Amino acid sequence: MKAAAFSGDYCDLKFVKTRKVAQITIEIPIEQAAAFVASFGAPDPAQGVPVALARLNAPASQEQTEPPVKDRKAWADLPCSQQAAIRCGEGAFQKFMSEYNVGQVFDAETCAQAVRNVTGCNSRSELNEYGPKQDIWREIEAEYQTWLRVPV
Repeated sequence: MKAAAFSGDYCDLKFVKTRKVAQITIEIPIEQAAAFVASFGAPDPAQGVPVALARLNAPASQEQTEPPVKDRKAWADLPCSQQAAIRCGEGAFQKFMSEYNVGQVFDAETCAQAVRNVTGCNSRSELNEYGPKQDIWREIEAEYQTWLRVPV
């Protein structure tokens, strides 16, 4: 089953007492109608299609108190160890490292090990210390940024 999501407006509610159900009317933009039918099929009163509903924007009086959003730091302001951890989890960086280390295929864990090997670290936290290890990390990051800009 392919998941499908559409946004619309809840417009009407009708109770059908003889069947002990409530009918809900949700209107979607007409431009989405064909995609909706392709995803859910045409209506068949004899057989329903299981769906789920979720409210997208709650009125201010019903909103839950959300925790404050943390300020995002600029990439350059992140410690090198955190930069390396983030990069190792990115598929594009793993591919870059695979090309950098010809013949090897990387996932997040093996990519992290490769970064430690190339920089000479036992732990990525050592990348936070100024010196040759951090310089090597910055070179890897610069090469990665160049690699990203080269058309495939």
